Formats: sequence, C-alpha cells, structure tokens
Amino acid sequence: MRKYFPTSIFILCAVVFCGACSDPVEQAPEPVIKEICDDLTDNDHDTLIDCGDPDCDRDPACQLPEEDCIQPGDEDGDGLSNCQDPDCRDELARPACSSLSGSYCSLIEPFTCVRGEDPSDPLACGDNLDNDHDGMRDCSDVDCARSCLCTSCDELCDDTQQDENNNGLVDEGCPCVIPGKTEGVCADSTRNMTTAECTLPSSYSREELCGDNLDNDCNGLVDEGCPCLYNEIDEGVCQFGEAVGDGNCTIPASYSSVESGVYCSDNLDNDCDGFVDGEDDECM
Repeated sequence: MRKYFPTSIFILCAVVFCGACSDPVEQAPEPVIKEICDDLTDNDHDTLIDCGDPDCDRDPACQLPEEDCIQPGDEDGDGLSNCQDPDCRDELARPACSSLSGSYCSLIEPFTCVRGEDPSDPLACGDNLDNDHDGMRDCSDVDCARSCLCTSCDELCDDTQQDENNNGLVDEGCPCVIPGKTEGVCADSTRNMTTAECTLPSSYSREELCGDNLDNDCNGLVDEGCPCLYNEIDEGVCQFGEAVGDGNCTIPASYSSVESGVYCSDNLDNDCDGFVDGEDDECM
C-alpha cells in the first residue's frame, strides 16, 4: 500500500533547507562618529571631550601658540609665562629665552630675560653654552673675565647661596646661627671651612669655664657659679664669693663687716681687712 505525505510537510522542508542555503543579507556598516573639537560634547563617546581627546591633537581648534619667552604674557595658556614656562628651558634645564638671539633667563633677576654672557649670573659662564652667540663659550668669552667661575674670587657672606670662590662650598667661614645657640660665644658661630656646616666656636663649652669672662655655655650668663671677689676685695673670705653671672658676686657665708664676737675665734679674716681674729683690732 502506497503512503502519501501531506503536501504541507514538503513545503515546510523546502523553506527550511532553501533558507539555510541562501546567502545572508548584508547589513550596512554603522557610520563612524568623529570627535568635534569645539562643541563641548563627547561626540565619539570615549569619555574625552574636545581638545582633551587625542583625536583632536592636530585639529586647528586645539593648536595653541608657542610661548614667547621675551614678551610678557602666557601665550600658550598653560598658566606659566616667560622663564617660568618649561617651554623656555634648554636641554640643560637652564632657563633660556631662545626666541630672542643672545638672551637667556637670569638667575639674579628671576623670570627676566637678559642679553649676553652675564658674569654676575653664576651659571652664564659655566653652562657650556654660547649665550650671546659670539662664537665663544664660558671662560673663553671676554665677557666672563670677571666671573668667579673663570677667576679666583673671595667668598661673600651675603646669604645668596652662591659659591663665589668656586670651591664647591657656600659661605664657608661666614657667620651663621645655630637654633637655640645665640647667646654668649655662640653668637660667634661660623661655617666650617671644609664642610660649610654651621659650627660652634672653640670657646663653647656645655659647662661654664671659669676665669675667661665669657658665656661659654651660651645661656646669657658669664662665669656663673665661678669664684669671684666680693666687693672686689682680694683679702680674707672676700676671695670666695660666687658669681651670679650678671656681674654680681654673692656674699660669702662667713663674711662680716665687723670682725667681733664669734668671728674672732674662727681663724678667718671675716671682714676682709687682712687681719685674722686676734690680729684684728676689733677682736682685742
């Protein structure tokens, strides 16, 4: 007996198999969205806007003028002007006003462009640059004849942090101040000649030294606790006073202006007149 399949089954199979064998329908590519560099909008949805997007690096809207290292003003809009702007620095990281031939940024007058090999500028004659473009560098330039980098100079105690004698030290031998050590001999502190470190003078001592009439421990008192002459008398018990440190001398415990009574039997010259006990008329 012949079996027949319903016509609808043949039609379904044809649709399925023919659909699988046919070419897929090509979809049109999505349009590429470019960043517009002056509309304050993140057009390409990369979270970067306008000139903050690298896509705008070459766009005219994002091209700032170069810094003019001579004329006042912040031409490139980075908040820094003239010699303050790293754009005005040369390969040695020294401020240079290269936009004007023969000029550079002075270290004496900050952020000021000056011309030539300035001998007062501590670097102008030692930077291996021909700053004034005359074909001569540093000490070979006659402009540097007065520079301490090219001739011997005395160190100046002017607290400008410059090494005037070009020995690698700043203000060696100059007066200096050690915090908390400003009284007495400490006022004579100087910078060590070999290290330039602030050093206390040789007369300094943690304990007062007697007899030199100096404030060795720098506490504002002179010879405090040291023996002194009471009433400046170099006789009897007056020789054993004790200095207060302010120029005064304490009264010795056994002193008496009149040698009488118990003072006539203590074997001391209590009234500092050069006579002891029975030798003193006051004890007779």
